[in-house]
Amino acid sequence: MKVQLYKIIIFIFLLVNIINILKVNIYMLQKRGNNIVLSSASGVGKSMIIKNILQNQLSNIEFSISYTSRPKRESETIGKDYHFISKDEFENMIKNNQFIEYTQLYGNYYGTSFIDLDGKLKVGKSIIFDINWHGGEKLKQLYPQETITIFILPPSINELINRINKRSEDNTVDINIRISKAKHDLMNCLNYEYVVVNDDIQVATDNILNIIEASIHKRSLISNLQDVINSM
Repeated sequence: MKVQLYKIIIFIFLLVNIINILKVNIYMLQKRGNNIVLSSASGVGKSMIIKNILQNQLSNIEFSISYTSRPKRESETIGKDYHFISKDEFENMIKNNQFIEYTQLYGNYYGTSFIDLDGKLKVGKSIIFDINWHGGEKLKQLYPQETITIFILPPSINELINRINKRSEDNTVDINIRISKAKHDLMNCLNYEYVVVNDDIQVATDNILNIIEASIHKRSLISNLQDVINSM
């Protein structure tokens, strides 16, 4: 009788410890933010989708403002659309290893900096990254548990060409270059965890928000189970 009572006490003690570990792990994982990689070919509507996501009051999400050496367009705002810097300044940042990823497109540099990223993730901020496949892979290597990758497709290649042609700020040469590159970029969708077709801006935005929420819950559950198993 005493042996059975002792076993029951030990079982209850272990059960309480497991519950406490789960509570701590859930709290820590809910508090930590996530990296959300959104990529697409030029003209798919990614910028508008990102704008809609950031306006969603239920999402604790910020936009990672990239650096670029290209000239600012009339419709763009410094520090909101990009950090506009000179080519020399950009190359100095490269030498000082200040970028998570950077690339050179159409003769201009584009890059995502490490600045403030860790601090924002620790306080529960999720960050949207408007970067290409290579940048997304780098983020997944650095933050494998916190990174979600989503690729946005157009409803058709013809619709994509029409959208690119409607961009009044681009000249004919740039438009042709973008169309050629866009066709190539579409193949990168195979390297992403999720793919969303942008046939309707609001529907695509809602689908991406659902993916983000589901992915965060899934990662939290897997991490909690792994931690519990490791602590037993």
